[in-house]
Amino acid sequence: MIKQILQQGLIISGTRLIALSMPMIDMMMLGRSTAEDVANFTVANQIIQVFVILIISLSVGINILVPKKNTKSSDINNIIGYSIVVGFIITLVSIVSGFLFLKGSSSGDVYYILVLGLFPLSVFVGISAIMESKGFTRNVLIITAIMSFSNATLNYILINTLPVVASNSVSLATTMLRYAFCFIIIMMAYKTSPVKIRVGFSRALNSTLLKYGKSESITSFFFTGSIAFMFYFLSKTATTYNIANLGVTFNFINTVFIVFVGFSISLTIFLSKKEKILITDIKKIVVLSLFYVASISLLLSYFSKEISHLYVNDRLSGLADDIRLSVLIIAIDGLAISLISILRVKGYPVLPPLFRLSFVVFGIPSGIALYSYYGNQGLILCLSLANAIALTLSIAYLMKIIMKSSDFTEKDVNLKKAEI
Repeated sequence: MIKQILQQGLIISGTRLIALSMPMIDMMMLGRSTAEDVANFTVANQIIQVFVILIISLSVGINILVPKKNTKSSDINNIIGYSIVVGFIITLVSIVSGFLFLKGSSSGDVYYILVLGLFPLSVFVGISAIMESKGFTRNVLIITAIMSFSNATLNYILINTLPVVASNSVSLATTMLRYAFCFIIIMMAYKTSPVKIRVGFSRALNSTLLKYGKSESITSFFFTGSIAFMFYFLSKTATTYNIANLGVTFNFINTVFIVFVGFSISLTIFLSKKEKILITDIKKIVVLSLFYVASISLLLSYFSKEISHLYVNDRLSGLADDIRLSVLIIAIDGLAISLISILRVKGYPVLPPLFRLSFVVFGIPSGIALYSYYGNQGLILCLSLANAIALTLSIAYLMKIIMKSSDFTEKDVNLKKAEI
């Protein structure tokens, strides 16, 4: 069990990390440019991340539905149609949001270039989830690795050839590649699928997928939306260098958190295939989650100086300290989403993900308040404490369900088998 979860988790994490590491690569290349370029990209990209995370959250149900034995070929076609609808709607909403928040802003050009890449990203994420659930995780990992390398290469070419600012060049590279690799993964799906793939639409299946992803999407919207609002608010008062420093830190947080998201997806896939979830399974998963999160977090903390240098080549002082402290945010949240994955598969898909809203209710307001006095360190500490609240609530809820449900105890399961 442990080997299976870790192996698939690492592959899915790698796939998600590479697929969504493009903003990280962009930030690293912009770190060699001006602080103004970094700041403009930061504000625009934080708002875009709201819609990117929404796309991922609304696709959570695919990894739960596809592994089930009764999944039909028509369901696969309808899932692709679902991803297309999600991409179209989110693109429209993002365009309207740009008019509302970034009209006349220096970040506007970067934002609208990135908006154009949301639709192909939705299709890419949907098909990737289908292929991963069908056992083609390595194929997806390979294609996303090529995508990441291509992004760095195209960034370099466009920055040095186009007569525009660097932030516009890297944004254009990201959008171009999302269309290119969306087409490539569609062709790969056609090649590997045993049935003919078509685009279908099913209200019933869409409702099912929305049910799985609804609470996660609500949480993610407020989660990433609050961060976007925070940057939007601070951009009106903080200096360009402070915004650039904070932008790099949150770029690091967003990128590394994908590693823990991939692990939770692996847990979801594994648990979805089990008829009964026993107490011994829960114990092993909790211990495994602790080991996975702690080992990666300690590694990131140890190499915080090197990570800072990789981003901006020591152009922003204090960045290494911010990155080291921000690992707390990622680690605590990583443990929380692992427990939430267990609860979601067990039949509690709505309430547990909402625990993470403590980040919005407590973390952002208190963080903005302390930012005026303690800078980035005060902000990061408040966000870590907010995630600790979500983790505590998740632990308490899981313990409550374990005490109430006989499905979690080996003794009661064995009694049921004896009765049969």
